Amino acid sequence: MAAFSQEQIIKFIRGISIRQIRLACGLVLFAYLVSHFLNHALGNISMDALATGVYYHTAFWQFLPVAIVFYTAALVHAGLGIWALYERRQFRWKAVEPLQLVLGLSIPALVITHIVGVRLGHTLFGHEKLYPQVFFAYWIVWPYKMWLIFAVLTISWIHGCIGLYFWLRMKAFFERAAPTLLGGAVLTMFRERFSQAITAALLWVVVGLVLVIAYSYRFELHDVADRVLVVLVPGHVVSHGRSVEIGRGNAGDFSITAQINGARVAMVLDTGASSVVLTREDAKAAGLPLEVLNYTVNIDTANGRARAAPVTLDRIAIGGLVERSVEALVAQPGQLKMSLLGMSFLNRLQSWQVSGDRLVLQGYP
Repeated sequence: MAAFSQEQIIKFIRGISIRQIRLACGLVLFAYLVSHFLNHALGNISMDALATGVYYHTAFWQFLPVAIVFYTAALVHAGLGIWALYERRQFRWKAVEPLQLVLGLSIPALVITHIVGVRLGHTLFGHEKLYPQVFFAYWIVWPYKMWLIFAVLTISWIHGCIGLYFWLRMKAFFERAAPTLLGGAVLTMFRERFSQAITAALLWVVVGLVLVIAYSYRFELHDVADRVLVVLVPGHVVSHGRSVEIGRGNAGDFSITAQINGARVAMVLDTGASSVVLTREDAKAAGLPLEVLNYTVNIDTANGRARAAPVTLDRIAIGGLVERSVEALVAQPGQLKMSLLGMSFLNRLQSWQVSGDRLVLQGYP
């Protein structure tokens, strides 16, 4: 009978996998985490409750057999996690798996200063640091450590919950129990603010409906926005295929930003100009060969009579309206302050008209 029992024990031990050992160690660490969090929660009652809680917390976890189990579990769990990563032959992970790994590996680095200051300080030098000392250190002396502790608490909890999920998802009851557990957790969080939680949920539902409606009418809303911009932003170009609308500027003219040979050029509409006329600077930006221009055409400008050089522009685009091989002129340096959108471009269109404070340009289909 004794031999049979020994054989069963040996068979049982051999049947334990590394994953099961890592899980058992993780459950020990999660139990410590829950105990620590419950101790923190007592601070919502009073500092006395917090002090009482930490007394029982430390009494249990520093009890020698429990402490041996705890520290062994911490070392084994971390070591087996790294070993599992080393043994892995392919990395076709779901998103939550690398998240769990990164969070788990970051915990020792984040918590080491807290362990050295509180646990080793007490063991090696007899320094007793309870909540008042820790609060003073993290909130007054080193305030940045407060955020470090917040981070390690959050990361530890998420890492533990992911591990529990990987374990429990294989259980038959979990699929049925998960919605109930989630609902219970939400109700527990908002038990004293249930009406506010309902209000917030309804608000998000309304926001979602508004977004759905806005997406359904996105094209109509885009047209409305363009028309508003035409009124509010002088020179704003609204494109509708081969038709564009431009609002009148504050000076009473129509300022237009055109693309000439791919360069952005600020122009002003001038129906009295027989041709598109560019300043020397805009012609240079459009890539025209200034060094070979021949100024043979007489033009009238605000500065008097001047000469200009005839050129052909490969492309003029205003919004979605594009014309190619447009005849134009380049004014001599200093003779023109702003480029003019003249009749050599307008005559290429199917129609153009000024309606109130709007200029409408319509190209051929």
